[in-house]
Amino acid sequence: MRINKIIYLLNFLMALGYNAVSKILPAFLTTITSSALQISLVSSAYNIGKMVSGAAGGMFADWFGKKNTLLASLAFVGFFSLILTIGNTIEWFILVFFFIGIFASLFYFSLNSVTTIVNKGRAKALSKLEMVYQLGFIFGPMMGGAVAVLMGMNTLFLLWALLMFIGCVAVLFMNLEERRTPIKSVAKNYIKVIRADPLNFLLLVVLGVVFLGIAEGARDILIPLYAVDLGFDILMIGAIFMVSAIITMVGIVPFGHLADKIGRKPIIIIALLMMGFSFLLLEFTNSLIMLGILTGLLSLGRTAGLMGARAFASDISGAEIRTTSFALVELCLSFGRIGGAIAAGLLKDVILIGPTLEIFFWAMIALSIIYSVLFAVKRK
Repeated sequence: MRINKIIYLLNFLMALGYNAVSKILPAFLTTITSSALQISLVSSAYNIGKMVSGAAGGMFADWFGKKNTLLASLAFVGFFSLILTIGNTIEWFILVFFFIGIFASLFYFSLNSVTTIVNKGRAKALSKLEMVYQLGFIFGPMMGGAVAVLMGMNTLFLLWALLMFIGCVAVLFMNLEERRTPIKSVAKNYIKVIRADPLNFLLLVVLGVVFLGIAEGARDILIPLYAVDLGFDILMIGAIFMVSAIITMVGIVPFGHLADKIGRKPIIIIALLMMGFSFLLLEFTNSLIMLGILTGLLSLGRTAGLMGARAFASDISGAEIRTTSFALVELCLSFGRIGGAIAAGLLKDVILIGPTLEIFFWAMIALSIIYSVLFAVKRK
């Protein structure tokens, strides 16, 4: 269907632009500040913006319309990427990335909602969408590193804005029939989603997704800073994330098929274990290739677990409140990302990289054990 092609294009453009900037940004920000904690606040501001958006944005998109929300969110992300070019302080980057987070969140849960509405086999459809995202993840960091080295970061910010403009044009060609939620019913949507399956919502979304977010937030801070400590430049950091994206793109579709067969909760347990052991092994590598492989396993675990949670959110919600359901997932994910990024930056400043990686390893292993026990008790 043509609408799927547009969906994939939009996801690729957002992924390409965001990853071109975000994956090398921590390394660039070391030229502004030497504090890992301050650098982590940029990522945290982005995720606070996503959390703010998730609190009410899903209900807004169900009322305003998913197509309209996609168009507005792409336009505003493009606008704020332009705004990045006029600031050179850490406070400026924190402020602007807060607003980018608000509209990026609106984009992602609206796009996920549209994907599950127009496709059968929701986990499989979401895994394909994630595979397209990983294409942007492959080319984004390498493109970002090359542009930043050859033409400067401001040119990279302008390129991001151009990609968002192309996305706006593509949305105009999207033919989507929507059933909007009346404004008087919007406030009841969150309650409807949670009441549909409260215990599994607690396990899969609140508990599982928050910890996936913690691990992701830590990854996005620790990997670039660890690479800088090892002597790698911005272009090499882009290569690390390119290898990571290839691993994730190859691995995510089989996880999508598996999630439709064995259920959502086992996928999250597998994801937590993958991320935990990847954190542990990072401490013992100083090779560019091995750093890329372990970052890839971290990303694959995060992506597989999040796909399982999103599929569950789709399972328990009708089309008219689907975006609200995805917004709750994004809300929990953003909450975890904030905590993970701040904790990673603070711990690295205080106890250095090695012990920090071990802490995140034990956190993931402990949660996977607790989660497995809760899963077993629920089955009985």
